[in-house]
Amino acid sequence: MVGCTGGSAKVAPTTSRGPRILSSLDDVETPLRLLGLALFAFLFARGLWAAGNAPARSAGWLLARVGVAATLLLCLVATLNYLVNPFGIYSTRRFEPLVLHSRAEKMRLYRAAQPPPEIVVLGSSSSFTMPPAYIRERTGRPAFNASLHGGVPEDYLAFLRFMASIGKLPKLLIVPMSVELVRPNLPTGFEPHNPLRPYLEKGSADILSDARWLLSLEQTRASVRLLAVETTGRPPSHYRFDADGWGRFAESDAPLEKIVDAYLATKEWGPGLYSFQELDEPQMAYFQQFLSLAGRLDIRVIVYMPPLYPRAVAFYERETNLPALRTKLLERLRAWQAEGLVAAVYDFTRVEAYGGDPSEFHDLAHPTAAASRRMLDVMLRPLPTGS
Repeated sequence: MVGCTGGSAKVAPTTSRGPRILSSLDDVETPLRLLGLALFAFLFARGLWAAGNAPARSAGWLLARVGVAATLLLCLVATLNYLVNPFGIYSTRRFEPLVLHSRAEKMRLYRAAQPPPEIVVLGSSSSFTMPPAYIRERTGRPAFNASLHGGVPEDYLAFLRFMASIGKLPKLLIVPMSVELVRPNLPTGFEPHNPLRPYLEKGSADILSDARWLLSLEQTRASVRLLAVETTGRPPSHYRFDADGWGRFAESDAPLEKIVDAYLATKEWGPGLYSFQELDEPQMAYFQQFLSLAGRLDIRVIVYMPPLYPRAVAFYERETNLPALRTKLLERLRAWQAEGLVAAVYDFTRVEAYGGDPSEFHDLAHPTAAASRRMLDVMLRPLPTGS
């Protein structure tokens, strides 16, 4: 599960024939362009021949035939992408998406959630395992997990605006804030065609842009890949969502220590993760906008710093700038708490802070449901129960 917070949860085929087929699809742009050029040349040559044998026909007739053929081809591409739906962004569900599009999926699930959630969890994949059913058991209030793959503060703001736009606002938001979510040059856009973008930009959806995306080469290539995967077999996705948004991680047979070692060996989670000196101000500004909007909507916000595997914490504190960066982040959160924008702040970086156990991790940065329940026990303790 390495890279689950920083890349698409793609599915790879398991058969020996599958990788050969898919590897041949990795660079299909040039062949597709050549095919389109060849088709145009064929139609043009055929039109010239027909024109030579029927002088009464005009050049307009030739252009009309080329236009009709191009339109039919575009319609076929759009139909293929809509029906196959490789990224899970349309209502069609004939195939399991090649990449789980968490933003579109969480928006769809939230629209359908009944009764309307009163407590919503936002965040990145580190909060996928925060169980809404347990929140309801503890508080008697309906809950939903709206955490997103690669979620960052700008996503929090966009999702809150989305909830407001459909008139389905919660009374309490539980959101993680960690140093890695506000690092400079943070990679975003892990999921193609982000449906939350219009809510971030305060604009309406661009119909022409949606049409262009339906015809995009990226999505067409993904459609072909998905059809190839369906014929060769596929392993389960890295995670799946229940109707209440709760994320289920695929279990690994590898020992946890080896999984953590694999994380630390990557560029994303190695020593360079905390090599910067200052928090990313644009993301911090998004978070402040999110808090201000929540305040205007009369929504309480609980903020927590999610845990990391203990050995990783020790490594980062010894070899990186994490301690100083965490102090800066906590100071900003405490200041917003003093202003009344945040109801409570919890630092769960170390498992001792919530009575956790090192075994309650899927990997370096993703706690299990058991760990999430322990954190919820701490955060929900001051809340009154009742519907």
